Amino acid sequence: MKKHSKKIIYLVYIVVAFLTLSFYLLNKDGITLTPFFKAINNISKTVSWSAQNKEELKLEKLIAHAAGEIKSISSTNSLEALDKNYANGFRFIELDFEWTSDEHLVLIHDWKKSMTRLFNESPGNYTLREYENLNMINGLTQMTLDDLAKWVRRHQDVYIVTDIKRYNSKGLRLISDRFPGIVGNFIPQIYYFQEYWLARKMGYKHIILTLYRSEYSDEEILSFVSKNYLAAVTMPIKRANTRLPAKLKQMGVSTYAHTVNTVSLQNQLYTNDVFGVYTDSLNP
Repeated sequence: MKKHSKKIIYLVYIVVAFLTLSFYLLNKDGITLTPFFKAINNISKTVSWSAQNKEELKLEKLIAHAAGEIKSISSTNSLEALDKNYANGFRFIELDFEWTSDEHLVLIHDWKKSMTRLFNESPGNYTLREYENLNMINGLTQMTLDDLAKWVRRHQDVYIVTDIKRYNSKGLRLISDRFPGIVGNFIPQIYYFQEYWLARKMGYKHIILTLYRSEYSDEEILSFVSKNYLAAVTMPIKRANTRLPAKLKQMGVSTYAHTVNTVSLQNQLYTNDVFGVYTDSLNP
């Protein structure tokens, strides 16, 4: 893939050099190619940027789902789960984010089942202070966005894959505005095409398109991928068993399936051209 990308870049540069010379010679005779030349130059920059970013991000086969399992409990998004699964070798960790009633981002899957399952509390949208004062089961520790930022600064080789349940762009903006120094450690998941350029403008270099909320056809996805650099495309297991992963692989785009917790299913998906999986309990 790297060799192919470099060949494309070299070819574009040769074309641009040729057009530059043509532009100079024709301008001498009063003929201008300025609009066309600018368009070609922009294309060369886009190709170069896309290929360069693909080479910079080295994806791994496993992404820890909701921080990974801890004490046989899944989807805790807890400090202990982060510590344990980082120690187990995970460097790509997906986390769930929700908004408190006073508009702070915290690490929790939802305010209903998670409140009952992880805190033995009644469902309801809590304030930041109320959330911080809750007691998670089994001595686990819930986390705020500030807590996560501190953790990431201590683990600079980790990538956090975001799953912001509501107001995704607003949450990504909050992260990039408050923590510009570590924005490169975050890989946003977007749910809809229109979120892509918003995330790019916020400074996020690597973006994953996740399909669990949308109903895009294969053709729509392939068209979007052909025009926009994505780190990967993530999809539910059912869709990962279609021909979409193979089509994306032909375009040089990796796919992930979620959530996979058995080696047999993992291997079966790999035979269907899925690159990797989000997992609670598998280890690197």
